[in-house]
Amino acid sequence: METEVGKTTMGRTEPETTRLEDQARSLEDQARKKAQSFKEEAVDRGRKYLEQRKGTAAEFIKDFAEAMETAAAQLENRDRKTASSYIKSASRELQRWSSSLRDYGVDSIARQVQTFAGQHPGMVLGGAAVAGFAVTRVFRSAERAREPVLRKGMSADISGSSPIPEEEAYQPTGPAYRRTTSAEELGPHS
Repeated sequence: METEVGKTTMGRTEPETTRLEDQARSLEDQARKKAQSFKEEAVDRGRKYLEQRKGTAAEFIKDFAEAMETAAAQLENRDRKTASSYIKSASRELQRWSSSLRDYGVDSIARQVQTFAGQHPGMVLGGAAVAGFAVTRVFRSAERAREPVLRKGMSADISGSSPIPEEEAYQPTGPAYRRTTSAEELGPHS
């Protein structure tokens, strides 16, 4: 099948094809610009949100770093000096981050976090493990706080319903169980 001169195989002339290609490129550029605009808007909203919340995050990080310092001191008291030094180092770094979070913008902080994670992957993993232990402790203490307060001499039954009295411990009382210290307390039969 032969085509006419100046026509493409689809039956359109070259100027028509060029015009359609230009329209397609224009639509592609518009879509790319719109996607870039959405991305920039989302990043801007995220940045604003983080800027608003960074004070709270800084306080949390500072508190967590102080808890790590306490844990490091306890480990050092138990002659776990290597683990203690790693935790102290991570704690100092978290305290520095807390200060940076208050003082610098979100973009600067993101670069610092990436740099630190690249330079100290072991500390990041150790910090994640410590964070996991800390979260577990928080959940356990919250669970204990929800348990009913039991009066002395009472214990909860397995189903968790009302407390039941504990039985008093059996105390043997016969003469064979009495403690004696002298021969006159034993009497004439000794």
